[in-house]
Amino acid sequence: MKKSVSSICPLCRGKKSEKFHEAEGVSILTCLDCGLKYSHPMPDDKTLEKIYGEDYFNSDAPDQMAYADYNAEEREIRRASRKKLKWISRYTSPPGNLLDIGCATGFFIDTANKMGWDVAGTDISEYCINYAAERFGLEVYTGRIEDIKLKSESFDVITMWDVLEHLKDPVSEIKTIHGLLKPGGVFTVMTPNIKSLIARVTGRKWILYQSPHIHLLYFSEETIRLLLEGNGFEILKIKKFWHGGKYVPVRYALERLEIYSKIFKPLRWFCRVTRLERLTAFLDIGDNMVIYVRKKTGAER
Repeated sequence: MKKSVSSICPLCRGKKSEKFHEAEGVSILTCLDCGLKYSHPMPDDKTLEKIYGEDYFNSDAPDQMAYADYNAEEREIRRASRKKLKWISRYTSPPGNLLDIGCATGFFIDTANKMGWDVAGTDISEYCINYAAERFGLEVYTGRIEDIKLKSESFDVITMWDVLEHLKDPVSEIKTIHGLLKPGGVFTVMTPNIKSLIARVTGRKWILYQSPHIHLLYFSEETIRLLLEGNGFEILKIKKFWHGGKYVPVRYALERLEIYSKIFKPLRWFCRVTRLERLTAFLDIGDNMVIYVRKKTGAER
């Protein structure tokens, strides 16, 4: 029988949970009220800032959820960015004012800027913000979105790619985003899906469950709906496949697959010998979901 744990859920504020998994000295708990999985204890802000320094984007241990060389993937990130902006345009009238939360070194917003959008970005990584400002001259801000002074109702679109799962207080963040969007504005968020096929098949061995010191929140469609609909948003679409993919070198894809199972090691060797690993492909293993939502007006709320 699983043991009940006393902890406050960052989504529904429920106080009862049970331990699901443990890795890196951190537990993953399941809220018994809403079903959200979350890390316990949460790291403090200084620890998070240290995690997302330059070493996170240029790592000697990319298997531990960091990047071997993030900036080397610029071409692939820009290709995926153009796809993302095309999909977003289905729900708004482009171009307009766009804010990207967790903008990293700025490839997405610089791509959007070149496509006519007026852009801004935020990130807690000082390294990323300095890079984006110095190389592209972009309007970017260091820090959490709650702490940055931006004009209310000034953005047509706000995006958040691979960020939500790294937050300690998702409700506060979503409320801030709601306030920054114009009435009827669109918010697009991508986050891992704990009910994806690969998450269910691999269970507690799912790669994202192995880094609860970095990935702090674990959403399903039910809990992401609770977060967004409960804070003034209307769900337009939830895409569980294709929209969460990215362009990656075959080498990268095989490295990731080998983390799940060593049966991919011979295939990786074959691709290296034949130089197929140099090819690039759009890959989506279906572990992410992309949610498109619209800010409700006062009358709708």
